[in-house]
Amino acid sequence: MKEIWNLEQLYDQNNRTELESLLLAKSDFIQIASQILIDLLDNNLKSALEIIKLSWNPKLFSLNESVFLLQFAIAINETFYDLSERKKWFLKWGELGDFRKSKYAEHLYNFQKGIELFYQRAYALSNRHWEISYQLATEINYVRGQYRLLFHFFMYLKETGSFDYANDKLLECEKISLEFGAIRFQERIREQKILLVNSNKFVNTMQTEVTNLLMVNKKRAARKLCLYYCKVRRVENRSWQASSEYSLIAMIALSFGKDRLFSKIIERIDDQIVKYSILKFGYEYKKSRNEIFNQFEQLEMINHFEKINEPLKTPNLLEVKKFINLLKAESDGISKSKICKFLWNYDYDPVVHDNRIYKLITKARKYLGSKTSIINCYGELYKLNSI
Repeated sequence: MKEIWNLEQLYDQNNRTELESLLLAKSDFIQIASQILIDLLDNNLKSALEIIKLSWNPKLFSLNESVFLLQFAIAINETFYDLSERKKWFLKWGELGDFRKSKYAEHLYNFQKGIELFYQRAYALSNRHWEISYQLATEINYVRGQYRLLFHFFMYLKETGSFDYANDKLLECEKISLEFGAIRFQERIREQKILLVNSNKFVNTMQTEVTNLLMVNKKRAARKLCLYYCKVRRVENRSWQASSEYSLIAMIALSFGKDRLFSKIIERIDDQIVKYSILKFGYEYKKSRNEIFNQFEQLEMINHFEKINEPLKTPNLLEVKKFINLLKAESDGISKSKICKFLWNYDYDPVVHDNRIYKLITKARKYLGSKTSIINCYGELYKLNSI
């Protein structure tokens, strides 16, 4: 395991000299892995992928060695944006037998499964896999895994519009990767810092301007501005909450009296919090003009979200202490459903409560003074770490 982690560290540190010296190592795997990483440093991705294809044989290598090769094959196809080829390589996890007997392997599986779901815009599911992956990386003190996952938590939060929390994750990622000497990773962080500032300003400006125009009944101007912003987003490839575009178009449809179109657009918004916000806007907009809001079923959703609005707030110290006492009382672990019912008396809804539970766990770990004080058992239960 240490040899594999050392190779990954040399790669992240851009240490070509040390990698070249390993080309003469006795181990066939070390030679192959070193050449792959050198090719990647030279940006010769096709050559690296070809070496992995020729070398791939789980019977010849250990589980962790095979997983090492597999992770780079999948990553290269991600870089090529070849998702069909990526899927073929991802299916090769099935050739590795019971890979869960290695926490390193299980960590990488959940990490890559999360990325696959992220591409499919299943953000909540991808985040769950990354939570499991991060926990496993923490348990085995796999630093590279930790800062890569912090980066992907940042991507998830940025994509769902939580820019402040995204910035916190990026700063934490930057700190750990700097301590690790991951020069290559710093380049990605610098790029995202710039994009994060631009995205935040872009979304806030866009939503404010379009909403203001609608509220003074300048519908055509709002429509024109929305189309302009959507065009700019595509041209400059800005990363921002995908549902925001649908939200603005829905608002404009409603202002023109296109209630049926409004309903159809609402159905395409996956994020339930965003859906609630735009329905609330629609209701208030119609009410301000003494018009009837015809989406009766969606009114039920507004009422539902009004009731569960309380759990969206940041956990306080009293809740943290109650949570820790519950963990002490339940030594076998507690589920998210039980946390939700015990602390807030709500039935667990992953869309609404997951983010709050993750914040609660983070605060509890800080209170206990250790990131490993509370562990996640394969995404199902949380319990105190007895180590």
